[in-house]
Amino acid sequence: MHDELENELIKNVMKRRRSLQNYPKAPSACRKVRSKEDLETIITICSRKLQKDPSHLRALYLRSSAYLKKNLLVEAMQDTQELLKLDPRNINAFYIRGCCYEKLGEIDKSIQDFTTVLKLEPNHINAAYARGACQNRKGNFSLALEDYTMALEIDSNDDKKNGFLNTGSTASRISTATFEDNLDLKSLDPTPPTSRSENEIQNIRVNLGVEDQVEKLYTRANSAKKSGNYQEAINYYSQVLERNPYHFKSLFNRGFAYEKIGMPHRALEDYTSCTKLQKDNALIYYNRGITYERLNNLDSAVRDFTVAIKISPDKADFYHNRGYALMRKDEHQKAIQDYTRAINLKAGNLKSYLNRACCWEKLGSLEKALDDYKLCQRIEPSNIAVLQQIAKIQEKQENYQEALETLNRLAELSGSNPETYNTRGLALKCMQNYQLALKDFSKCIELSPKNFLYYKNRASCLIETRNYNQALKDLTKAISLDKRNRDLLSMRAKVWKKLRKFDRAIKDYSRQLEIDACARVYSKRGYCYAKLSNFKEAILDYSQLISLEPQNKGAFFNRGVLNDRAGDHQAAIEDFTKVIELDPKSTNAYFKRGCCYDKAGELELAICDYSFALELEMTCEKQCNVE
Repeated sequence: MHDELENELIKNVMKRRRSLQNYPKAPSACRKVRSKEDLETIITICSRKLQKDPSHLRALYLRSSAYLKKNLLVEAMQDTQELLKLDPRNINAFYIRGCCYEKLGEIDKSIQDFTTVLKLEPNHINAAYARGACQNRKGNFSLALEDYTMALEIDSNDDKKNGFLNTGSTASRISTATFEDNLDLKSLDPTPPTSRSENEIQNIRVNLGVEDQVEKLYTRANSAKKSGNYQEAINYYSQVLERNPYHFKSLFNRGFAYEKIGMPHRALEDYTSCTKLQKDNALIYYNRGITYERLNNLDSAVRDFTVAIKISPDKADFYHNRGYALMRKDEHQKAIQDYTRAINLKAGNLKSYLNRACCWEKLGSLEKALDDYKLCQRIEPSNIAVLQQIAKIQEKQENYQEALETLNRLAELSGSNPETYNTRGLALKCMQNYQLALKDFSKCIELSPKNFLYYKNRASCLIETRNYNQALKDLTKAISLDKRNRDLLSMRAKVWKKLRKFDRAIKDYSRQLEIDACARVYSKRGYCYAKLSNFKEAILDYSQLISLEPQNKGAFFNRGVLNDRAGDHQAAIEDFTKVIELDPKSTNAYFKRGCCYDKAGELELAICDYSFALELEMTCEKQCNVE
């Protein structure tokens, strides 16, 4: 007895046969169109049946076969999954799903399904040929040869049923074989057996020796890669590719190894060659994107990560790495979007939270940055780097008490980490708790006695407490550790000035100028020379400053004062005149120039400058009163 589905399908096939009898010489193109129409009809009929009876095995099988022929792989696999739920040993379901996996490029899964078919039905010729084809694609030619040989033996021993799936045992057979014999459904066979001649098999046997070498070399290459011997791995992969230029895994892994030994350009060449072999492999673009990013070719990196995301939009790492490239391009808002997507795809993604926090910080959104850092802390409560970032944000927000609490927690966790004490010491200094800050900086020095920064920070606290002699000792030690550090020399010169030891300050400023001719340093050394009444050297320093900054009115004014003290009144007058040109309302410049005119015997000019200085002063006082 035929059921309702069988009756409807038989009617459809008979209708098609009558149509073909009317056009016995129809061209093959026309027949293909009719075949596609048949597939649509079968899908429609089976779908109607499944609405009434969702567990109808034959309908699921026929519809999955039709979906496969139409390349609707997702739909086909959904039907096979339903079949396997209803009948876990269903040969046809395993076979069709294996064909789907093969078309999707998931060869290992395909081989697994075809192997299951052959375990359930050892004489399944289609599965033998299909598994052989998969092994051939993977480069496993010896295994491919075994499957092709097995298929030929089955083919020679059995009466072939052209166009039909070999259903095997009754446990997985769908209804009766009669129904399938009556239906001319050759088009439903996903991958009909491909006839392999003895010559083709012989050609495989001829190449088998070479492919055995390929497999051995590839195995050695992988072993070398796993043990970190990347150069050795490259040599083996190269030997594989000499014998088989299309060996994808060797090409891909060699690119990875090239990057590991610091040859990124060679890695790029291999990854680019991989794209010609497998255009839709997301990992190729992902790895090449990482290589571009390390070469600072950030635009290309972003493009490759974008391609990888289009192929596999559910991979958190792809978004994370594109976010990192965008962050390096200072496109922080776009980077935040990618990090957010990575976090949504992969809960507890610490690195994405950290990098997103960094982006928020760059954009000045300290609250959002702090929120992300605190989320990181929930993921890893004892992460020292996270706590350090939290403390820094709290310091920037001037929440010194909260920062101190965080830093206390850091000190408990890190114990012997000097940077923790240094950060806490800086926070305590900002809170003007100099004594506790000094203890932390001393602890830093105890833990890391060769780090100049800790001596410098302790010296800054000592200066605040006016302990200048001890500060000098710390600065001298810091300078011995970093002899060309201009900031340290400047700090020590400042202490010498506070102690009124201007000759020692001059030596430190002179060492600074040997490192870098900085205008500000000429000004400070000139001041020290003036304090020692060495007007000649002081004038030379201010002249150097003016050569570097020709519009610096302060430098002209100070040089004018020094020229006046040195008795060169004319030179002083020229300097004060320049100040007036730069600042016509400079009362002091008019007054000082008037003094110089007076000393030079130019009484009328002196009176004019004194008068103008007084007028400016009175005008300024009136403006101040009005305000």
